Amino acid sequence: MTALARSWPAASPCLRAALIKHLDVLLEEMAMSDHFCQWIAAPQRIAGARENAARMRELKGTRGPSLANELVKRAEASANPPPPAPR
Repeated sequence: MTALARSWPAASPCLRAALIKHLDVLLEEMAMSDHFCQWIAAPQRIAGARENAARMRELKGTRGPSLANELVKRAEASANPPPPAPR
């Protein structure tokens, strides 16, 4: 994400136009997944989500800025699953 955030503004408008739809789909899949880095311990997973969200906010002209908070919200929620329903 860091490399993408750094290179995105410098990319030619033609390249950005060619990639934006695909990038938006991938950013949405990442942000909306309830399984973001589930194999990593919760504190590291949440820190990683927050770092990725910060980079997503730098991707002007994409859906990254609008999806960043959702990524963090879902990572935090996965660390605190709801209690099981009473039987």
